[in-house]
Amino acid sequence: MEPESQGIDNELESAGISAEFTLDDSSSPSSADLDGDAESLREEQRKPLIEYPVVGIGASAGGLQAFQELLGSLDPKTGMAFALITHLAPDQRSYLTEILGQSTKMPVSPIENGVRPEQNHLYVLLPNQLAALNNGVFQVSPRPAGARSPMPIDLFFRSLASEQRNFAIGVVLSGADADGAFGLKAIKGEGGLALVQAPETATHGSMPRSSIAADHVDLVKAPAELGAELSRLAQQFAKPDVRALELGEALDGDEQHFQRILQLLRAVSGLEFQ
Repeated sequence: MEPESQGIDNELESAGISAEFTLDDSSSPSSADLDGDAESLREEQRKPLIEYPVVGIGASAGGLQAFQELLGSLDPKTGMAFALITHLAPDQRSYLTEILGQSTKMPVSPIENGVRPEQNHLYVLLPNQLAALNNGVFQVSPRPAGARSPMPIDLFFRSLASEQRNFAIGVVLSGADADGAFGLKAIKGEGGLALVQAPETATHGSMPRSSIAADHVDLVKAPAELGAELSRLAQQFAKPDVRALELGEALDGDEQHFQRILQLLRAVSGLEFQ
């Protein structure tokens, strides 16, 4: 039996319905009904769990200056939620929350377990922690002791892609390794957007270069330009017709066909034609 059929059988059994029915049983669900239910389930699974964009921003060495420049050109009322994932020494107190609070009018808070990312808020990863999105809220865990540190940016980006689909945006800033490159690939695979700091503007260009080399990037700009681009993208996401399209709702007439064409172009090319 195929995995999808097994899943349907399990749902039927849990509801007290036998999966062994005959075609002449008028009370039994038809294969078309089951196919429709399965397709509805797949459509539901493709929708973002949070109905507004969540932006993951990865930074390492030299990332503070880059992030401050990005915030300086970013509208504090984009309607998006922002999470900053950085490489921090596990045994050192971080003052990022306080420092960044002076660079933006958005509320700045540590990433905490069970918290839902809210619009127009900035969340910052604390030292010695890993973060992911799980069922629409942050899931925080301590970094494993002794072993080489995992890639915290890739980890968060992959969960962001899985949860937010085409409402996921990943940004890679200055850093000295390759963290973030595979996470951006996951975001692009779900129809999200990938932005990267231009390596020549970065204090350490290894992270941006690794992401660019992976060939899954929509835009490469200086941090201030990335902030301005995020503000522009927020206006696009806020448009009722675009939101209806992204959330799988119907539009009327020619506008529906036009928006569908733009969506297909974006899915195929990774470029935003809106």
